[in-house]
Amino acid sequence: MWWFKRAAFHKAEPQSQIMHPWYLDYELVEEPIRGLVWSLNHTDLVETLSSCCGHPENEEWAANSRVGYVLYRVIRPSLWKVVLTEIQKASASWSAVELLIGGRREQSMAFQARPSDPERIRDALYRAYRQTETIVARHLDPDCLSLSPGANLVNNLSKTARVRPLDNFTASK
Repeated sequence: MWWFKRAAFHKAEPQSQIMHPWYLDYELVEEPIRGLVWSLNHTDLVETLSSCCGHPENEEWAANSRVGYVLYRVIRPSLWKVVLTEIQKASASWSAVELLIGGRREQSMAFQARPSDPERIRDALYRAYRQTETIVARHLDPDCLSLSPGANLVNNLSKTARVRPLDNFTASK
């Protein structure tokens, strides 16, 4: 199915390719959230639209929003719900980060760190991204992987298979 959608899209909307997940230059995605974005786009369940890993080095950001996010369009709602339930269950153990999901067809997955110093905020967010990436990576679509021009990036992600769960990770650690 994925290869057919890609071929049809290429024919119908060649000018839109630069923004579409199948043609996205992942080197341009912020490194801390790159693996999660790549994994999401290779599930054939969602297509990412935008992302931001957050900016703990910015005092105003660290004092106010403390949010990193991925905005995406849901392609296969019933299957995505299964993955999202796994992510939500895992996030229940995150004492330093709150997972916020909004929207229906176009959803946002936001990671909001609890107030702390910028280094702890960064660590908490990045660990939440990696654990979420690990969960999403369990649902990668083989067709997406085999046909993706960025498939070699799978070795450059945040070492998905070796990420340890957040297990009670707190801002004080």
